[in-house]
Amino acid sequence: MNRPTRTTVAVMVRNMDAAIQFYTEVMGMELKQRYGDHYAEITTPNMDIGLHPASAAKTVVKLRVPVYLRILAGWHSHSGSV
Repeated sequence: MNRPTRTTVAVMVRNMDAAIQFYTEVMGMELKQRYGDHYAEITTPNMDIGLHPASAAKTVVKLRVPVYLRILAGWHSHSGSV
């Protein structure tokens, strides 16, 4: 089975600053671009995370925490460092 080489995930956030701080400082990911509180993109070697304001969402799809943590753990195990 072929695995995708790059994955994109959209995450709805209530606080853009706090979300960016979490992904960059805690998770060690890189801020690729930011458009105020309207959108930010966090990047890793294998995954892009698009951060969107939760208030702008008409439908919010909630990803169960264990699934999301497995995705991040997979990124961490392949990156070699955080």
